[in-house]
Amino acid sequence: MTTQVYKYSQHPDIRPITITLTDEQTAGHGDHWRILTDNIEQDVPNWLQNSIDEATIAAGLNPNLTKDSLSNLLLSCNQMCHINQVLAMKDGKPQNFINAFPCVSSPYGLVCKIDRIIANNSTQDAVLRLISEDGSVIYAFDQMYTVNQPLYRQNQKYFVNFSA
Repeated sequence: MTTQVYKYSQHPDIRPITITLTDEQTAGHGDHWRILTDNIEQDVPNWLQNSIDEATIAAGLNPNLTKDSLSNLLLSCNQMCHINQVLAMKDGKPQNFINAFPCVSSPYGLVCKIDRIIANNSTQDAVLRLISEDGSVIYAFDQMYTVNQPLYRQNQKYFVNFSA
């Protein structure tokens, strides 16, 4: 038996390991919607329309973010329970809908490092493998992946909000 030892660089510009999944390897957000309603076909389009009316551009970790600098735009709201929508952008204008998912904002969280990212780039979905300060491993859906992904660094500490 051999032992493999993985050493992670302390270099601040190293991005976390990213495992890329295809659409066939990932599930959609249908189960999320089923938790909220039995009438998905009628309720979800109404919720999406209402969330656009109240939408703000989510900047995440980048306070200088502008829609002109993005290939994908994350629309969010400043309410505790809201819907995030991801739109493809071209020349600062929305081109098409990519994804949407329900979100809950929460003040609860931990300081963690991002060890690994499991992502589907076509849907802008990602699950982060996080390591907390006490060494706990946590897998969490990243509702801000669309805007935060280029800023993630492997050995950087982040305050990670956890919600339902």
